[in-house]
Amino acid sequence: MNTKVLPKCENPLLFGDFLIKSFNLANESKLISIKELTLSIHALSSLFILITSHGLDYPNYYTYLYHLVTYLKEIFQLEEKHKFLWLLEISLKSSKVSSKIVASFMKWFLWTCIEKYMDSDNVVVYLLSLVCVLINKHPETKIMINQSLVENVD
Repeated sequence: MNTKVLPKCENPLLFGDFLIKSFNLANESKLISIKELTLSIHALSSLFILITSHGLDYPNYYTYLYHLVTYLKEIFQLEEKHKFLWLLEISLKSSKVSSKIVASFMKWFLWTCIEKYMDSDNVVVYLLSLVCVLINKHPETKIMINQSLVENVD
């Protein structure tokens, strides 16, 4: 949709509500089907274009992206894997994203590597490399991660 429909549309923001509802499918149910996951990824791609190029205001973008990330193991099985991973990385590398949001994603990625995905080498390698990229892009997150580790030890 973002490559064929949105560029030809006079007012692409008209698709905003439809895309938000499609993206939110992954957040409305505890168990998500592969079709819903695929639809959410395509909607995420188009939403990203609307937010960055057309000024769509969607304050829950990172909340729902965070929830969608919980399905990483399933996403790694999809054809849309590369599209989602690129969108995830580009969304978190932006200088407009607050350090708190980036740090919360990074903490989740690290926890997930240990708790959830130890049997999935490709997921662990990707998440660890993404955390390294994000630390380089957002150096202020080092302090947040170190503080939480010290608090957990005490």
